[in-house]
Amino acid sequence: MRRFIFLILAISALCAFSSQLVAQANVTIGDGAAVNGTTDYPAPYGTWYRSFRQQFLYRITEIEDAGGGPGAINSIAFNVAALNNCSAMSNYRIRLKHSTQAELNTNYETGTYQEVFVSNSFMPTTGWNTHTFSTPFVWNGTQNILVDIVTDVIDGNYAENAAVYYSTTTYNSSLRYNSDSSSGADATTGSVYMSRSNTRFNMQTIVVTEPPNPAVLISPANNALGVMTSATLNWSSGGGVPSNYKVHFGTQNPPPFVLNTQETSYAPTMAINTQYYWQIIPENAIGPAPNCPIWTFQTSGPVVHMSNGTQAIPDGMSYAFFDSGGPDANYSNSENFTFTFTAANPSSTIFVSFVSFATENNWDYLKIYNGADTSAPQIGPPAGYTGSDMPADIIGTNAITFAFTSDGSGAYAGWQASVTAVNLQHDLGIVSLTGNQTPSAGAPTDYTVRVRNNGNNPESIYTVKLMGEGDIELATVAGTTIAPSQEINLILTWTPTTIGPTTIWAQVILADDAIAANNLSSPMNIGVFEPGSNVITIGGGTYTNNTSSGPSPYGTFWKNFRQQYLYTAADFYGSGGMPGTITAIAFNVAALNTCSPMPNYRIRLKLTDAEALTTTFETGEYTTVYTSTSYMPIADLNVHTFDTPFFWDGASSLIVEVVTDLTPGTWTQDASVYHTETPVPKSLRYISDSSPAIDGTTGSITNYQANASFFISPVGGDPLLIVTPSEHDFGTVLFSSTAHRNFLIVNAGGGTLGINSISLTGSDDFTLTNLPVLPADLNTGNTLNFGLDFSPTTEGLQTAQISITDNATREVHIVEITGTGYDATIYTLPFMENWDTVVAPDLPLGWTRIRNSNETYAVLETYNYSPTVCQTVCNSQTPVMLMQN
Repeated sequence: MRRFIFLILAISALCAFSSQLVAQANVTIGDGAAVNGTTDYPAPYGTWYRSFRQQFLYRITEIEDAGGGPGAINSIAFNVAALNNCSAMSNYRIRLKHSTQAELNTNYETGTYQEVFVSNSFMPTTGWNTHTFSTPFVWNGTQNILVDIVTDVIDGNYAENAAVYYSTTTYNSSLRYNSDSSSGADATTGSVYMSRSNTRFNMQTIVVTEPPNPAVLISPANNALGVMTSATLNWSSGGGVPSNYKVHFGTQNPPPFVLNTQETSYAPTMAINTQYYWQIIPENAIGPAPNCPIWTFQTSGPVVHMSNGTQAIPDGMSYAFFDSGGPDANYSNSENFTFTFTAANPSSTIFVSFVSFATENNWDYLKIYNGADTSAPQIGPPAGYTGSDMPADIIGTNAITFAFTSDGSGAYAGWQASVTAVNLQHDLGIVSLTGNQTPSAGAPTDYTVRVRNNGNNPESIYTVKLMGEGDIELATVAGTTIAPSQEINLILTWTPTTIGPTTIWAQVILADDAIAANNLSSPMNIGVFEPGSNVITIGGGTYTNNTSSGPSPYGTFWKNFRQQYLYTAADFYGSGGMPGTITAIAFNVAALNTCSPMPNYRIRLKLTDAEALTTTFETGEYTTVYTSTSYMPIADLNVHTFDTPFFWDGASSLIVEVVTDLTPGTWTQDASVYHTETPVPKSLRYISDSSPAIDGTTGSITNYQANASFFISPVGGDPLLIVTPSEHDFGTVLFSSTAHRNFLIVNAGGGTLGINSISLTGSDDFTLTNLPVLPADLNTGNTLNFGLDFSPTTEGLQTAQISITDNATREVHIVEITGTGYDATIYTLPFMENWDTVVAPDLPLGWTRIRNSNETYAVLETYNYSPTVCQTVCNSQTPVMLMQN
């Protein structure tokens, strides 16, 4: 019996081992045919620099869609197209780590990495280079994977990087550090790229147990207008290992099934001026994805390029109106064209909706006239629209005329617009959506929707809705009677429930509505914050930077930048701030100009003792709180909700740093952002067209600080006393002088904090000033100010203590004070002192500079006077005798 049991166990173990062998497979992520150059990246093998740290990020969806599943990863491989002049790499190591990062930023993730491969001197070969792990890495299947490759400094001369096949990605998937002197393992920051070497893992294959997730929309955008009839539908996997996609497409809603494909694109045949609906349903062995959204768009009508001419439009027909270069090319220099659209029906009107607009700012202009020629009333700026100043939707008369002129250089992308003839018996349009862009979760928030009746009849049966991401209805209200040409406001109340950034918009629904394009408002970007969050704005200035000079937190006049702003504790308290956790920051854009998206846009924060910025960027550790692969601002309040909340201690100043990577293509302009003039430099900027801005160490300072809104959550629910500063040293102070310091008490918690007393003990050289009336009650964020003077009459170190007593627990809060008195008066003459080796700024107290310090004859000067003092001292290689002046 014992032998029989052993046989059963042996057979079971063999079956399990066989099953494990079958379950392992080579899983390849990336099939790109491009290769890095001899000095380019990403490169898992290379000696262009003597050492490097190369990191790759692989998302769960990428691994699963390639067939990988949770379990042991036994090896990794990279495909070399050409060795070039690559030499052997010293102490070549591969390390893996689980990560929750959705994309890489310039900081290498800290924590424990598992070292899976080591070679004292690794030399790659052409073809797939497989690195078998010393210990398998067990992937948990619920987090992304970081692959980290590091080398030590090679001996001898640097050579070249091996050319390895790579694929582009839609996010920052690789991070690179290079050095000729330090080991790659020492790197903490690097440069990010949206490309990653093709990778082959030997790993557990995925076992599908659930249907896939819905697909992710790429293009055309949902509810897009003026889509070209040659457009391709594009989507991506939403995860869950789809094996194929069922494409539904047509003019009906829901759309009919048309195709089963493994691709992530579909090129349908489409008619002009038609509303289409489409739906992608991913499938796998378990079944189809549930709850797949239906998307819609409208194609353009016949295409018209800007020229000298006219075009009559039948009712309901839309024309795609482009500049002379069409959708794929720029307009030309030295153009002077006039084109008129006329409604074929005399009782109809022309409706114009621009999709994009980009001309050379202040040089090339598009003028629009509400009539059949240029003698009609002009719409918009007298000089015409220029730069990125895109015209708003236009409901004109029976005709609209366009006149475009360009100068002799600097042709741009131009514009795309939809021009439609409509019979406006019935039409309602959204004029605007306004309201709080920073609501708190759980708090009812009102939003105002302004509606205009563009039709010829009064309307009373219609609905206005507030919509959110995923086409979710957030609030709705029945309309009230609105007469032709009248505008009214309707209030919709929404109570947010989910904390974080989101987008909302307004929609009006009316039967027989003539113009669908004006039924939606522009989207409003908002950030929903924790209950009780405090929103403050530092700076109320109306100055705006221009298109090229900065300082601006958004801009592409240079291809990348490093922009710092300094906000002091006084700035925070003066704006109603309090210590707590900063969860978001916002900047207010007055005009976009021709600003284009900024790659790898990051916001980093750092506490500092500085009260003003210098031309040198402060070193030390910065915390990356916000990252966007490609950020494009809006002409409004731009709210950046932090990925990592940041605690402000209530005492320090705060450096806010914005940094970008190099913008591909042509530089454009900086967005104009509201700033406030400051008495000291609080802005520092570095710009470059070639070098990574993150490497900038010095820049230009200005006395303009961007107006910024900070979103701060209180420290807690109970009262909390914080005094700023918590201790203070006046340093050395001359007799007959007085040094002053302001102190601030704040309730950084909830409830009410009572301050009973503020007292001083210690040296009589210290005196409290400007004491508030006590007792005093402080609610959350409220403050009290008082001062302290130091007027020394005794030489040497002096000490004192400020005692602050609250009424909550009658706790005494102690602030330690120090200062050193110094008597600089010379009482006995002659007086001898040897200053031959003095080098500025190591001067005697009160003396300000050395003149001719490199000559045999030197002069020390001062602008400080006391009853008996020399104003200048001459030094000529011997001890100096000071005589009374």
